[in-house]
Amino acid sequence: MCRRYFFGFFIMLNRFFLLCLLAVLSGCSSSGKKGDDVVVRPVKRGDTAVVENARQTVQWPGTYQGILPCSTCEGVATMIVLKPDMTYQTRTRMLGIDDKDRTSKGRFEWLPDGSHIAIDSEGQRKVFRVHPDHLEMRLPNGEQIPTANPEAFQHDERRDDVRFLSCFPPAPRACRAGFSVVNPPVFFYNAAFYYVLAK
Repeated sequence: MCRRYFFGFFIMLNRFFLLCLLAVLSGCSSSGKKGDDVVVRPVKRGDTAVVENARQTVQWPGTYQGILPCSTCEGVATMIVLKPDMTYQTRTRMLGIDDKDRTSKGRFEWLPDGSHIAIDSEGQRKVFRVHPDHLEMRLPNGEQIPTANPEAFQHDERRDDVRFLSCFPPAPRACRAGFSVVNPPVFFYNAAFYYVLAK
């Protein structure tokens, strides 16, 4: 009699597992529709979506830094601090030529499209397109600079791969920011502006 209950229980248990297995497998079957596959492609910096009215939709205040191309030097190390009260500070150095930084400060203006800012620095009007994570230098009319490498004209915001040893006040967040450096680290000898790569 015990044997009869054992076999009955065993058969019932097998049926339960068989039903569970069928339920799982039926949930994994393909729907047979084509075109439902998701295509994932890597995103490059140039592929970033164009932000309309960045003044309203982007957290633009912050410290932006980068090395711009230069025809007469190794590059122009540039730091731009944008503040919510529409003021700015810039610090630049022509690498390989200057041993001192050039600084300027003042007010910047948003262009009518709300996605470009204009800075009048050192007697020159500089226009930048504001993206969610960087500034892109543009021609004075706001058009993109014709170049084979448009990334060379972009300032990254708050990069953590570079650490400042010191920075100029009153922008303490600049100490946590850094240059987007492709070459080996450049060491500035002015105590207010040199940095090293963080390890």
